[in-house]
Amino acid sequence: MNNHTQVPARKATTAAADKLLLITGFLGLFAALTTGIGEYFLLYAPELKHGAANDYANFLHPTESQLKLGYYLGAIGTPFYLIGYWHIVCMLKQQRRWTGVAIMVFAIFGFMSGIVWLLSNAYQGILVQAIAATSGEIAVKLLEVQTKVDNLSAPLLSVIRYQMLILSAILAFIIIRGGTYYPRWMALFTPIVLILLVFSTLLFAPSFGKYLVPEALNVAHFIFFALSILFAFKAVNPK
Repeated sequence: MNNHTQVPARKATTAAADKLLLITGFLGLFAALTTGIGEYFLLYAPELKHGAANDYANFLHPTESQLKLGYYLGAIGTPFYLIGYWHIVCMLKQQRRWTGVAIMVFAIFGFMSGIVWLLSNAYQGILVQAIAATSGEIAVKLLEVQTKVDNLSAPLLSVIRYQMLILSAILAFIIIRGGTYYPRWMALFTPIVLILLVFSTLLFAPSFGKYLVPEALNVAHFIFFALSILFAFKAVNPK
């Protein structure tokens, strides 16, 4: 009798785990899409230029409505990345608990730094546009404030980059070693590799790449999560 009652319970548990695997993957996809759209509104400029000397001009492009929309989309979307990375941990099927903990620690640290950096761009956009609309001593004071905000947030961008590099290296190592739900070639599509591919579009398709580069991290994760969901479906529905 016990065996008969336990089998349905096991099936129900497995079905719930399978559903959770897919839901967390879609929430990761939602994070990439929502945050990516938010970052686009905050950072896109028709003549996008990179480097500290050109950042000021880039902030003149977004309207006040775009800054607000980008701010709230970024604030809503970024936390869902952590759920998405839990999905990735589950897809890796690691027996050693410390591996999943390490991935989640790097993800939490990186994306929490990322949300602070991303939202600071809205503050800088408001300040830069206020500077452009004023003159004299007020403009000088506002410029000093904008520079201080930029100096505070700029190091966080380096944190995000190193976080992506370390996380991608960990993912690539585990995937190549095997025993996950991912095929080994998925190691070629880690977030850092996809980010570099997004930036490369500025070389061979600049008219298209300029729309992708401002939200490169999110574009890369959208592709990664889309592929991950595909393999999650295969994992829960084996033929």
